[in-house]
Amino acid sequence: MSSTINLNVSGGTAPYTYRWNDDVTDANRTGLTAGTYTVTVTDKNKCTATHSVTIAENSVITVGALVHKHVLCNGDSTGSATGSASGGSGTYVSYSWMENGVEVSTDQNPTNLSAGTYTLTVTDSAGATATSSSITIDEPDALSITTSSKTNVAVAGESTGEIDITVSGGTDPYTYRWNDDVTDANRTGLT
Repeated sequence: MSSTINLNVSGGTAPYTYRWNDDVTDANRTGLTAGTYTVTVTDKNKCTATHSVTIAENSVITVGALVHKHVLCNGDSTGSATGSASGGSGTYVSYSWMENGVEVSTDQNPTNLSAGTYTLTVTDSAGATATSSSITIDEPDALSITTSSKTNVAVAGESTGEIDITVSGGTDPYTYRWNDDVTDANRTGLT
């Protein structure tokens, strides 16, 4: 981004002439890079005044993105991320979290994210932008219950039925609650 200098000259006797340290003779300057610029202003009577202006170069924006929390249950939107920025000019005016080219949040630290790969782009008050490396918010496999074995009651009226289940996905440890409030994974002595 290039910078400008606009002079405001008063006193002396007009018209004025201008000579900058890089031999430019315009009063105002545009398209400047970082550095110190010194101008000598001469009035009609050959009186002079000198003024220096330093154009600073803003530091590069550095953007970071970290997974704060992965999704708890498959298909939910319980993930969150933390964004950070340093350098640049002035304040940071926008945060844009993107997933597959689509903006999903403008918060610095978004919550309610689904599983996916995200990048954070930060814009400062001078319009400079920077984008983080990508982060991936994971989710567990879908929780699944299958019957691994079942034994029917052999004789009417007895309690010899059994059910064994297999659980996969989700995040262990697992807890169990059957419709008759039993909390064991596998069942025996069933009618």
